[in-house]
Amino acid sequence: MKSILLAAVSALVLSACSSTATSPASPAPEAKAQATAAKTAANIAPCAANFASSGSFISGKKFSTQVPLPGVSKDTAFTKAYGSLAKTGYQIVQSDKGAGVISAAQGVSFSKGGKSVPLNVVVQSEGKGSSVAFSFSITGGLSASEDAVRDEFCRIAGEMGAKS
Repeated sequence: MKSILLAAVSALVLSACSSTATSPASPAPEAKAQATAAKTAANIAPCAANFASSGSFISGKKFSTQVPLPGVSKDTAFTKAYGSLAKTGYQIVQSDKGAGVISAAQGVSFSKGGKSVPLNVVVQSEGKGSSVAFSFSITGGLSASEDAVRDEFCRIAGEMGAKS
């Protein structure tokens, strides 16, 4: 997960540093990169601030966060979350756009019998936009870096970002 985030940040930095000419009718790549970074940054702050974990290595752990998405409709947020999960390699186990629920899973490295861990995403209407809640659980005996889980939640929330 960290390598994906680092690759995305590297691409953003490289695109912001490039000096390609564009037509006046289309926004400059730098402007697009800055707009994307602003949307991502606006959602990372509440994402990280609301991040929580509970449990232990022995009993299992649950990671969660909730992120407001002002200006992003529930349908748009759901579609963006679904696309982000699918393109990142999560297996979509079940989804219900009307309810705003996506249940996904990710395989556990080195597990015997194809063990997987669940990720649930719930998108709800909120004011003039929506909000997204993430919940990721691992069973006892498994380990996950809190930083990596938080970064993954915030990456997905950033891709669902508010309209400018």
